[in-house]
Amino acid sequence: MLKIKKIGVLTGGGDAPGLNAVIRAVVKAAYNAGVEVIGLEDSFDGLIYPEKSRPLVPRDVTGILRLGGTILGTVNRGDPFVEPIVTPQGTFNYAERVVEMFGKMSLAGFYNLNWDLFWRGLYNTILLVVAVPLVTLILAFSVSWLIVRSRSGLRYILEFGAFLPHALPEVILAIGALLLALFVLQGIVPLYGSVWLIAIVYVISRLAFATRALNNSLLQIHKELEEAAYTAGLSTVRTSWRIVVPLLRPTLMSVWIWSAILVYRELTVAVFLISQESITLPAVIWSYWFSGATTEAAAVTLLMTLVLTPLILIFWWFGRRQLMPES
Repeated sequence: MLKIKKIGVLTGGGDAPGLNAVIRAVVKAAYNAGVEVIGLEDSFDGLIYPEKSRPLVPRDVTGILRLGGTILGTVNRGDPFVEPIVTPQGTFNYAERVVEMFGKMSLAGFYNLNWDLFWRGLYNTILLVVAVPLVTLILAFSVSWLIVRSRSGLRYILEFGAFLPHALPEVILAIGALLLALFVLQGIVPLYGSVWLIAIVYVISRLAFATRALNNSLLQIHKELEEAAYTAGLSTVRTSWRIVVPLLRPTLMSVWIWSAILVYRELTVAVFLISQESITLPAVIWSYWFSGATTEAAAVTLLMTLVLTPLILIFWWFGRRQLMPES
C-alpha cells in the first residue's frame, strides 16, 4: 500500500464551533505521522486558486483553540459541483463537466484487453480459490483436533507452529518460499514459477486464523459425544465426519468463505511468486496499472468484481441464515 505523503484540509458550509480544534488535531496528527498538510482557504476555493492554499505545521495551529470561526475561512457557495466557478480563464460548471465525462465512457478498455492473459489469470485465481480454503480447512481441523483433544505436551508446540505465520508479514513468507523453491527444491520438486507455490504460501498464511476459529468451536463440543460414537463402534475418522464436522459446519463455512475471498483479492504474495503461466487476476490488474494502461486495469477490475459477486452473495446468504432464528 502506498504511504500517504500529503493531505489537504478545508472547512466549508459556514462557521461552526470546534473547527479550529479539528484543524489543529489534523495538523498535529499528520505532522507526527510524517504527512504534509496543505490548508485550503475559503472552502473549495483553495482547490481551484493556487494562491488560496498554504502548508500548515504545528507552529501555525498553536494557540488557535481560543479563536472563533476557522483560520482557513469558509464560504457557503464554494462547492464546485454545485455552483459555477468564475476564474480568469472563464466560468466553469463542474457538474456539467462530470456529466460530459460520463458521456465519454466506452468499452475501449475491453477491446484492448489481452484476453489470453485475462483467462489465464482467471483460471489460476479460481484454482487457488477452490484449493486453498479446502486444504486450509483440512489442515486446520487436524491441527485443532490434536490441540484440543490430545493430552500430549507436544500439542503446545503444534499450536505455536500453527500460530507462528500470523506473526510474519506475508512478504517475508513469499520471499522465503521463493528462495526455497529456487535454490533448495529446484531439483527435487519443481515449484518455482508454479501456481502451487502461491497456494502453499496462502495456506500457511491462513492457517493461524483457521486454527483459532476451530479451536474455539471444538472446545464447545463435549468429548462425551465422541466417546459415545467410539462405544457404538465408529472409528476416529467416521466419528469426526459423522459427529464433529456437522457441529462445526457454521465455523467451517465461515472460514472457507473468508479464506476464499482473501485468496481471490490477494496481491502481495502473488507479485513475488507469479510467472507468465501462474499469474492471478490481481497481478494482471497490477501489471496493467504499472505499465500505465489504466483503462485496461479498470476493465479487468470490473470483470473481477463481477466474478466476485457470487462469493459475496454466498457469504451474505450464509450470514443471514445463521442469524435467523429457527422456527
